[in-house]
Amino acid sequence: MSEYVKDIGFWILFGFLLIHPVLAIIFRSRSGSASDYVLAGRTVSAASASASLLATALGASSVIGLCGLAARYGVMAALWLASGAVGLLLLRAMVPRIDFNNAFTLPQMLGASRSGSLRLLTAMILLPAWIGIISAQYIAIGKIVQAVFPHMFGVALVASAVVVALYVAIAGQRGVIRTDRFQLAFLALFLIALFASLSIREAPHVDSAPFQTMPIGQAVGIFLAVGFAFLVGPDMYSRLLTVRSASERLRALSFAVAGMLLATFLIVAIGMLSKAWMPEGGEGVMTRLPFLIWGNAGGVLAMAALLCAVLSSADTCLLTASTIFTQDLLGREGQARPIRIAAFLISLSAAVLGLFLEDIIASLLLAYTVYTSGLAIPILFSLLGRPLPKKTLFVAVFVGAGIGLAGKLTPFSFALPLALGTSFLIVRIGLQLEKR
Repeated sequence: MSEYVKDIGFWILFGFLLIHPVLAIIFRSRSGSASDYVLAGRTVSAASASASLLATALGASSVIGLCGLAARYGVMAALWLASGAVGLLLLRAMVPRIDFNNAFTLPQMLGASRSGSLRLLTAMILLPAWIGIISAQYIAIGKIVQAVFPHMFGVALVASAVVVALYVAIAGQRGVIRTDRFQLAFLALFLIALFASLSIREAPHVDSAPFQTMPIGQAVGIFLAVGFAFLVGPDMYSRLLTVRSASERLRALSFAVAGMLLATFLIVAIGMLSKAWMPEGGEGVMTRLPFLIWGNAGGVLAMAALLCAVLSSADTCLLTASTIFTQDLLGREGQARPIRIAAFLISLSAAVLGLFLEDIIASLLLAYTVYTSGLAIPILFSLLGRPLPKKTLFVAVFVGAGIGLAGKLTPFSFALPLALGTSFLIVRIGLQLEKR
């Protein structure tokens, strides 16, 4: 790559990161209240909420990681985002039965349903899990930049952590949702252009190597971990809490599901077509493929589109984690300033973790698995009006999370369904004992 192209790439990267604090100042909350900072005054439209939901869903895993999965497993890789779409459809069915009007966070909603212990447990498990998810977004940013500047992985990772923290601290929810729309549009244009180029361009060679078969244990694990992450994940609820009415929430989820299915087709198709260009596959497919098809200049522009995908997911996750940390763990309810401070602490913690991790899908699956295995069943019962007895709750959460974590540390492939099944059985037995 010529030094001229590298210079252009550097200034694009620098300008892209610099513009976020500038936009944060423009879009920042004017009132200073926690409600406006976290919930955008509950005035978000269905279209804006669905765009933000979709931008959040299309983060590191769903663009970079999923493309690598598709290069390896073919159409079976669609299971990742398709599972998320199923989770959102189930959430849509639950919306009329859930009260979104008197809370700032998902744990606070659980506390309002007389599950104060579940609120605390959810926050305690969710915070470290979401630090891992934020870390995965920063890892992805490092890999995107590394495709142009091989020795700047760590620098890009730390710089992005500082920029995202600044943006969240200044802009709050209103700014996050506004920029999500532009980031989503930029990413959509990039995916459509890349898919079109792969469809019409003649590949350098015909790759006859067949796609691998995804192990059934891995497929089941992805379906449950990702599906439940979208069904009971705090980022989904943080979006719905900003929407003005129940009917608008239903519309937002419908639009988001349609967008996810379209994105699934584009990303999986790109990954499958990439085998004729990059037979080696891997998570670097999406970052290196544009250079092969469009040349160095086109590849540098593609870098900005991929940064849009990751940053739009990172800022949402960071705002959610910071709010839960201050509101549900520290008890600083109704105050915006502690959330702003927490955004820097959590973002830098995720950056440090990212310097030691390199596998995006693996780190995300670990976070999703621990959260889902321990909390999915108790959260569902609580949201649907069946808060659990304290002893039953603690046993279900710790046994479920323990089984899920043990499965990630051992070769056992079906730990997550076992964890969910065990958690459900404990809950049913506990409710029956309470009746007696």
